[in-house]
Amino acid sequence: MELYQLDIAPTGGFYTPIKGDTLFGMFCWAAAEKFGENRLTKLLDGYADNRPYIVLSDAFPKGHLPKPVLPFPYYKKEGQKDDDFNAKDRKKFKRREWLPADKVFLPTNQMAASFAEVSFMKKTLKTANSVNPETNHASGGKYSAYLTDQFYYQSVLTVYAVIDEPRISADEVKSLFEQIGLTGYGKKASSGGGKFSVREMKRVSFDNPDYTALMTLAPCVPAIGEFDADKSFYKVFIRFGRHGNTAALSGNPFKLPVLTMDTGAVLTPNTMPAKAPLFVGTGVKGVSLTDDRTVFQGYAPVIGLTAKESAL
Repeated sequence: MELYQLDIAPTGGFYTPIKGDTLFGMFCWAAAEKFGENRLTKLLDGYADNRPYIVLSDAFPKGHLPKPVLPFPYYKKEGQKDDDFNAKDRKKFKRREWLPADKVFLPTNQMAASFAEVSFMKKTLKTANSVNPETNHASGGKYSAYLTDQFYYQSVLTVYAVIDEPRISADEVKSLFEQIGLTGYGKKASSGGGKFSVREMKRVSFDNPDYTALMTLAPCVPAIGEFDADKSFYKVFIRFGRHGNTAALSGNPFKLPVLTMDTGAVLTPNTMPAKAPLFVGTGVKGVSLTDDRTVFQGYAPVIGLTAKESAL
C-alpha cells in the first residue's frame, strides 16, 4: 500500500461536505461506470477482511491537517499551569482547528503554537425550486421556491488516498477523481453542485519513528480490541447514508446508520508496530436493505503522532 496526496480545486458551490466515506462511495460508482461492474467486484474482494483497494480521507485545506482530538493536557508545555490560560485564550485555541502538515511530527505538547485558523469554507443560502414534472415548472405548493444551504471551499483542497497499487494504479485513481470532479460530488451534482478539478497527485510520506498514537483522517470504525480505550480520544459521528447514482432511485435509497469515530480521532494501539500503519479500521457490510454488495468505508488513513501528556 502507498500513500498519495491529491490536490483538487473546487470550481463552484457544494451541498455535501467532502468526507472520506462519502467520497469512497462515489469513487466506487465512478469505477463501475468507467471500468465495469466486474472490475469493481474484483476490487472489493476482501474489502471486509482488511484488504481495501483504496482508503480515502476527508478534504483538508492544502498544507494543513485537522487538529488532533486530545484532552488539553496533551497540548500543555511542561510546567505550564491551567491558570496560564483565561477564557479568552481557550476560545482562541478552540477556533484554531488546523495544524500545518509539516508540524505533525512535533510532540503534541509543542503543537499548540502552530495551530491556525484557516478560511476553509463559506456557507451561504441559495434559493432553489422543485419542478413539477407534469408542468415542467414551479407551480406552488410543494413545488414552491425554498432556501437551501450551499457552501464554497475557499482554497485548494488536499485528499489523501492509501492505494493498493497492484489492484488499481495511481493513474486510474487520478482519472476517477477527474471523472467525479466533472460530474459533481454529493447532493445536487446533477444541477451543477460539487464540481472540482484535479491539480496534482503525488506520493507522500508521514513516517514518524517516534510515534506513540495514530490520528485518523476520515471517519473510522475501529476493530474491536485493537486500541487502548484509556489512551484513545475521539468525537462521535453518525453517518445516515443513502445510496448514490442509479441506486438512489430505488424503492429504498436509505442505508442503515453507522456509528463512527470522526476525523481527527487519536487512537493508541494495544500492540505498537515498529512502523505506523497507513490505515486502520474495518470494512462494514450489511448497511443496505436492498443490495447486500454494499460496503461502508470504516477504514481511515492515519498519521503517526508523538502524543505527550503534561502533568496536571
